[in-house]
Amino acid sequence: MCLPTDDAECRRWVEFVVMRWRMEHDPRFIFLEGICLHMKDMTRDDCMRIVRAYVDRATENKQLRAGQ
Repeated sequence: MCLPTDDAECRRWVEFVVMRWRMEHDPRFIFLEGICLHMKDMTRDDCMRIVRAYVDRATENKQLRAGQ
């Protein structure tokens, strides 16, 4: 499956996954919680794609350039 094309629904999925990731939930169960909350098409791959995008954008994980 892929992320929803509806902006509101996609935003809801991202907020849901990031919130649980930040609360240090087990990644294997984040998408199961989503399914229980009627995000029927969410897969583990979708969940991990959102987490990877969040981690890549987090400032504490960006590499500093020389001179900064």
